Amino acid sequence: MIINKRQVWIQEKHCKKMKIFENLSKRYDHPTSKDIYDDLKGEGIGLATIYRNLNNLLDEGKIVKIIDNNHVNHYDAIKNKHCHFVCRSCGLIKDIEVDKLFKDDLDMEVDYNNVVLNGICNNCLKNKERKS
Repeated sequence: MIINKRQVWIQEKHCKKMKIFENLSKRYDHPTSKDIYDDLKGEGIGLATIYRNLNNLLDEGKIVKIIDNNHVNHYDAIKNKHCHFVCRSCGLIKDIEVDKLFKDDLDMEVDYNNVVLNGICNNCLKNKERKS
């Protein structure tokens, strides 16, 4: 079997994309592209490659993008039906199961969503009360 340069390039490109997706799939901290880069830079994956592949994975519907209060993009692999809560005070990003959130209101099955709820988390509310 003869492998030409283009086939090698395609395999390397796919391998990098899979490493990025695997890194994101194992995480629950909603990393930024820089966080993913910091994890993978030892494997020869540059920041531009991270950006390009994250956009490709978004287009393929394999991941979602969450924009925090500082307009920083965070990413999450679609592992289960959940939406996100972003605290406008501390920037916490938390997963919320869709079934728990809309349990009594929906008479349908949700396959995919990209809902982001914004507000103040319990810790920030408690801190706010202590200061009052």
